[in-house]
Amino acid sequence: MIYKFLFFLLILPVLSFSGVNCSLINKLNPDCFQKRVEARLNIALLYYGEQMIEEELQDIGDRLKEEFKKSTRNLISLNVKDIKRISFEDKLPKNFQIPGVHDEEDLMNLWHHGFYRGNLISKVYEVYKKRVSQKKLKEIDAIVVITSAQFEDLALSYGRLAVIEYPTYGRWGHPGEMVIFYPSQTMLVDTLIHEVGHILGLKHSSEECFDLETEEQRAQCCAEDPNSEGVMSHCRNRYSPEVVHEFSQCQIENIEKSILPSLLKGKKHQALFREKC
Repeated sequence: MIYKFLFFLLILPVLSFSGVNCSLINKLNPDCFQKRVEARLNIALLYYGEQMIEEELQDIGDRLKEEFKKSTRNLISLNVKDIKRISFEDKLPKNFQIPGVHDEEDLMNLWHHGFYRGNLISKVYEVYKKRVSQKKLKEIDAIVVITSAQFEDLALSYGRLAVIEYPTYGRWGHPGEMVIFYPSQTMLVDTLIHEVGHILGLKHSSEECFDLETEEQRAQCCAEDPNSEGVMSHCRNRYSPEVVHEFSQCQIENIEKSILPSLLKGKKHQALFREKC
């Protein structure tokens, strides 16, 4: 019995970084990447909601592939392994009301804010798992979601899943007219690349600028920061970008030295050794 136990201890590190434990089959935050020959990230691109047709999603997927490769200076490419438009699973509760909001589709989008909040990521993960084969899910490295469901921020990520809002609602539940903002395709792709950066293990650039007290100080800090126009920086023009931003030189070095080896060799998916940018 003691020999069997020692054998198990010896093979445990191997088991933990192979097969199912490196895939999205059992959990949203796998321990590692699947080992691969080419530096290609396989993603599922989803729309969760009612306000985008599949042709629009396909166009976004095509542009995301093109811009991501350019943004990493050809170090990593994206392969959109699956594209799906998934309608909401939940039904709007009959007694749910928001002052001044009467459209049922708007109410459904806003209901998610109070009901799921940050847990929307787990919800979408479980919904997607019902609609994809285990074989395909094992081949997917990350799930990227555009949704009309409203949550605590414009975009968020956890583990291998990122979600961004489309459209975004403002001023609902307050006096005055509710605002509905439809981001451009450029803004969507820019935000998606930012969130894929987080999935790979990259953190925000230029963070020290947003610890400053005044808007003037923050603007000056951003103007002087060499990473401010990188896609991982909140200094960049996030809300009406004319172009999709690329990763800054500092983040490119993080990708090259830390993340790329993790991808190719099947190591922990959020690289531990990164320079602060």
